[in-house]
Amino acid sequence: MRQQKRWETIQLLLRRGADPNASGVPPHLLFFAVKAADAEAVKLLLERGARTDVCLPSKVGGLTPLHIAVSIPGEEGVQITQYLLHSAPDLNARADDGNEIYGPDKTQAREANLTGGVTLQLRNEAGPPQEYFSSYSGPVTEEGERTALHIACQREDNSERARDVIHLLLMNHANPNILWSGHSPLSLAIASGNDLAVVELLKHGADPNLTLSGAVRSALCAAVSTVYEQQRTTAQRIALVDKLLEAGADILAPVTLREGQRKAVGTPVDYAYYKYYQDRRIAHTPYHILSASEQEVFQTRRSLLEHITAKLRERVILKEKEWDREELRRSKKLDSAVPRRDSKKKGGSHRVEEVRLPYFKYCYQCGHSVGVQLSPCMRCHEVFTCSVTCRSKSWNEQHRQECSGLLEKSTGQAALDASSAACKKNVTGKKGENVREGKDQRRAGRKSKVGIGGREHHRKND
Repeated sequence: MRQQKRWETIQLLLRRGADPNASGVPPHLLFFAVKAADAEAVKLLLERGARTDVCLPSKVGGLTPLHIAVSIPGEEGVQITQYLLHSAPDLNARADDGNEIYGPDKTQAREANLTGGVTLQLRNEAGPPQEYFSSYSGPVTEEGERTALHIACQREDNSERARDVIHLLLMNHANPNILWSGHSPLSLAIASGNDLAVVELLKHGADPNLTLSGAVRSALCAAVSTVYEQQRTTAQRIALVDKLLEAGADILAPVTLREGQRKAVGTPVDYAYYKYYQDRRIAHTPYHILSASEQEVFQTRRSLLEHITAKLRERVILKEKEWDREELRRSKKLDSAVPRRDSKKKGGSHRVEEVRLPYFKYCYQCGHSVGVQLSPCMRCHEVFTCSVTCRSKSWNEQHRQECSGLLEKSTGQAALDASSAACKKNVTGKKGENVREGKDQRRAGRKSKVGIGGREHHRKND
């Protein structure tokens, strides 16, 4: 009854000419209606000329009505957002919170400080050669305060309603590639566990290869990070990785890792191991000592690591098929042995550097490319492993057959080359014999004729 009377009073005042934008002290009237999740009141105020470009004071975040509307749970939030979008002058308006850190990342920073010790032995590795990955060629990334789309993608209350709000914003041309606190809307949707929002963002132009500047370096890094893992099951995390890869995310895109003064460039797989080893309890405790819940976490993380390693291996193999196989193998073999050779020419000797293909050096079994010592398979020189365990496991699971096939192919090619050389030599030899035989026959003919002529000459004289 009281609410009904309040509503009638508002209508009466507006009919009598009350200004919906009159405000001696912020906030404006529209903020009260939006925060109350009263869709009808918002609609009425907008019809009477309420402005949507107003914002709260900086000390409370500098939010606009649209920033607040997209965070309202339930159908009311979707309805109010729709009303505001009809008159909102700038969908990408920024709040005044550029220095704020995304909540889960604060916890991540504290945990990183507590671990203190080194998780990977970084050696300033340069990462995959340029030929292996597709570098970002889009516009320069904008970074600053939050937009309404960032806030909608942070929501963890109702995935379907949040997806509907995000859909409205994207349909009205909200920019999905703006950064706040080092995050894009896509990485925030991944961190909040909203897979429906992830699909919506990818459908409307969110770049899965956008370089991020915060705790995570890309959308794939957010998907494999242990910080946000509680939002999904193992199957859902693996499905998310596959979804990003299908949308064009490059698993070979360079990722910079830092530990104190040391740094290295690796891949999202290296980033996944980097985060995995930061949890010393799970990563460094014998499995049988872990509790049941910890064993489950261990299995979940190992399953994801094995999956993304398989995807990395597939991507590298697919890329290397574009190059000459023998030339690539020769390059790997040369780097594993002597990098230069001497060559003598007239006028002295000098060193000639071998021309090699720029190949990507990584562990064929676990996917590591930084913080490890890689050694080649001494049979085929095609793959590298980082430890005895990885070498043995790789040999037993997959490389035994691959290596045998490569050796057979190489041996067959060598035999074919030797056979061709022998045939050529044989043909050359036969040709030489035929020439010599012809010469002998001609000499014999001439000798025979001379002999016959001499006998005839003696007969005539007789």
